[in-house]
Amino acid sequence: MASGWGLEGEDQALRDHVFAEFPSSGSMMTMVRSRDWKLVDFGDKPYGQVFNMAEDPNEVNNLWDDSTGQKKAQELRDVMRNWLVESNLKTCGWQAGWR
Repeated sequence: MASGWGLEGEDQALRDHVFAEFPSSGSMMTMVRSRDWKLVDFGDKPYGQVFNMAEDPNEVNNLWDDSTGQKKAQELRDVMRNWLVESNLKTCGWQAGWR
C-alpha cells in the first residue's frame, strides 16, 4: 500500500486499487483503478475501456485495442477477480443473524 495524507494531515495507508460496480442493461459494468491505470469492463460486451491515467488523465485515448492496453486490462481483471473473491469471503455471513 502507498501512503498519503488524510483529511487531518495525518499519514495514512492508501489502497493500491479502487473498485466500482454498476448494473447496466442486464449485466454488470465493473471498474478497477490503480494509481496509473483504469479498466472499465462492460461484462458481456466484447469491448471496454483501458486508460493510462499517468499519461492520459482526461481519458481521451482508450487503449482497449492496443497490445499494452490488453496486457494491462488482463492484469487489472486479475486484480478485480481476486478482490471479488476476497470480498465475497469476507461478507458471506453478514446476514447470518437475520435468519
